Amino acid sequence: MMKIELDYFKKPFKQIGVDAVVGYGIMLIASVGAQFVIQIIGFVFNYAQPVSLNQQAIERSLLSSTGVLMILVTILFAPILEELIFRKAMFRFFKNQWVAMVVSSLIFGLIHVSSERTFLDFFTNLITYSASGFALGYVYIKNKHNVWSSILVHAVANAVSIIMILFLAFL
Repeated sequence: MMKIELDYFKKPFKQIGVDAVVGYGIMLIASVGAQFVIQIIGFVFNYAQPVSLNQQAIERSLLSSTGVLMILVTILFAPILEELIFRKAMFRFFKNQWVAMVVSSLIFGLIHVSSERTFLDFFTNLITYSASGFALGYVYIKNKHNVWSSILVHAVANAVSIIMILFLAFL
């Protein structure tokens, strides 16, 4: 099975790069859609979505003495572990790939917001993270269930986030 998975890297380097950019674009579209829904919720309930506690913890760690370790965890280890669990394992568990995508996206969202303080914080951040999980699931399906495609897109998304956090912190 791993040999088949590693065949992903037999693609030309340019094609892998295109896959990463297109996948990241899909994540951005999902994020915009999630933010649209959250803006409606904010309007209806007079609510402003806070930065998730998960994101706050990452930002604090990045700017601490363990920042280099957090970069490795966020860009390398988290995408590999999360994609193996939420795409590879969950898509094997469910027979219908669309059910697998919805369930894995919701659980992906849940693990990222499990400690939010209020229901609206929990719910709106769940929408945000689940949208990312949905986009990663779509990338996984689009690439014939090859987990390396979603790992790569997840790593790129996390790397862009890290770069933005560090850029803003050192302005």
